[in-house]
Amino acid sequence: MMRRRSGARRTKTARRRGWAPVLLGIALSVWAAPAWAHGGASSETVPPASELPPGPVKKDILALQRTAHEEKHSDELLQRPISEALRSMERMRGAKAAGDERHGSQLEQLAKRWVSTAKAVLRAAQAERAATGAAERLTELEEKVERAASLLSEQQARLGRLQAQVEQAEKDAAKKRSGGLADLSRRTKKRIPTPPEGTRAPSKAAKGKAP
Repeated sequence: MMRRRSGARRTKTARRRGWAPVLLGIALSVWAAPAWAHGGASSETVPPASELPPGPVKKDILALQRTAHEEKHSDELLQRPISEALRSMERMRGAKAAGDERHGSQLEQLAKRWVSTAKAVLRAAQAERAATGAAERLTELEEKVERAASLLSEQQARLGRLQAQVEQAEKDAAKKRSGGLADLSRRTKKRIPTPPEGTRAPSKAAKGKAP
């Protein structure tokens, strides 16, 4: 009985330890949310990226905006992640100006995460556009293949009809030639006179003796 109880206790302890990282992560996220928020996000004005201090965040945001504009993506595609990144950077400046380096570093990390999110969104949009273009090209190619197959089938049908006409014409011509030869043979026989009975054609010797 003691072994069973100790085994049950170990199982419960293991389960508690398994849930511990999850609960710790939830607690940290709940704690970090107000620390990173550092005030209401919706009521703050988002500064333009050009006003950010020099650094990787500013460079990445400007590159993202330039790429989205050049590739003619919608303005709403990166609006949320870039706005949140800019807002986080603005709060970072306020926190560091107030001497709150800890929250300022957290807000800078949050801005970098929002920039990473914007990059992932842009890559997804690019992949979707490429897939859409490939699908359109595939559809166009399939239509061209279908049209080519239809034309080929039509050409084969025409060729078959033409071949049948040629064969029929050759048969008709052969019949006409055979009929013409038979008629010519009959007419020739009619023109040649038949010698009377009891007579025969002179021999070659008789022809030689004639004066």
